[in-house]
Amino acid sequence: MPDFIEVFRFIRNKECSIGLMRFNHRFVGHTLEKPYEDNIRFHSSIPTGVFKFDKYTSRRYGVTVRLVIPHRDNIIIHPGNSSKDSSGCILVGEYDRLYRIKNSRIVFGSFQKMIKDTFYGLIKITDI
Repeated sequence: MPDFIEVFRFIRNKECSIGLMRFNHRFVGHTLEKPYEDNIRFHSSIPTGVFKFDKYTSRRYGVTVRLVIPHRDNIIIHPGNSSKDSSGCILVGEYDRLYRIKNSRIVFGSFQKMIKDTFYGLIKITDI
């Protein structure tokens, strides 16, 4: 059975989208993305839906997952604290305040441990 990532976005505004993420039903942390802008590369959060992912090693962030999103390339999950730290990827950390997350490297490190035996799976992104 493939591994499963869930992202539940609960804040969406003109600055960013904030949600929470689970991996195989275990809480990982909070997420931060750019606001949704018609799935425009480098400027938009990911559309809602179910997508495939595979394990990926980034030169900058190490082991993570790469999402297969239509009309998009190189969408990964990585650390960062504001939407300025992303070109359309999903940032993971702890909710800090509107428009920001914190402790992203710590939370990302925990996520890396969770996915160490993962090779592929599905990610479901939902706006609630």
